[in-house]
Amino acid sequence: MDDKDKRSLLIIDDESSNLKVLTHIFSNDYTVLTALKGEIGIERAIEYSPDLILLDIIMPGIDGYHTLSEIKSNDKTKNIPVIFITGLDSNEYQNKGFQLGAADYITKPFVESVVKMKVRNILEMSARKAGKLELKSAEYNTSELINDVVIFNTIKYKHKPIEFFLKIDENIPSRLFGDEISIKQILNNLLSNAFTYTAAGEVELSVSADMPASASGDLITIVFHVRDTGQGMKEEQIARLYEKSGSGMNVLMELIKMMNGEIIAKSEPGCGTLFNVRLPQKKVDSSVIGKETIGKIMHNCYGEIK
Repeated sequence: MDDKDKRSLLIIDDESSNLKVLTHIFSNDYTVLTALKGEIGIERAIEYSPDLILLDIIMPGIDGYHTLSEIKSNDKTKNIPVIFITGLDSNEYQNKGFQLGAADYITKPFVESVVKMKVRNILEMSARKAGKLELKSAEYNTSELINDVVIFNTIKYKHKPIEFFLKIDENIPSRLFGDEISIKQILNNLLSNAFTYTAAGEVELSVSADMPASASGDLITIVFHVRDTGQGMKEEQIARLYEKSGSGMNVLMELIKMMNGEIIAKSEPGCGTLFNVRLPQKKVDSSVIGKETIGKIMHNCYGEIK
């Protein structure tokens, strides 16, 4: 890929070791800019208008919060998505960042697969919120999709007293044709909400496949159930989820609609929420995930959170 075709990242961190690690992770796929101080980072954000900013919270002089406020108050930089870099494992710090306009956060020490996924997702979400929703279908590995989504969310919320359950039908096709990134975005949105609005209790993801008798041989419907035991919602609250233009749930609904899928929410205050998502996909061949692959996903999942 030519440098001129690459998206650009600005990394603002006072620790040169962090800049070195992150530059190594992203330099093949992105044009990487760096700054050791918040003041310099603000100047470079205004000058270069990067596609995304990775911003450390704790820095001498202007800290990450102040830097983010300056970025969001400037017309030239206010729409650039910002991901916080933090070694502070506390909801207080994360929530303060979100309130100031951060799109997400990554924790130290860095897990390369998680960092890459967060940058790729928060960029895709930004493009889609800007009205650039489009499907990009290709063959994908079903088990890798499930594994990536599960690891991403269990690492992100490992600090919460929540037991995570994963159920996978061994007869799901091992390879499908569809928009893998959009499916990940849908699942990450639903699981993020489930973990966020569950103070303590359970979150569950179950994945299965449905083959309607009337469908042609290469078509299946992949079915996702996301259940939590969190605070739940009233019917009017569920309705409002889908009404806010540009919101994560609104984008999710648009993606599901574009894939000719459907989503159904069931919830009750104090009793948690269940989202059922059905997405038509094409089978690539007759192979299925099987018990061995499911065992590997389970090992990866529970090995990361225990």
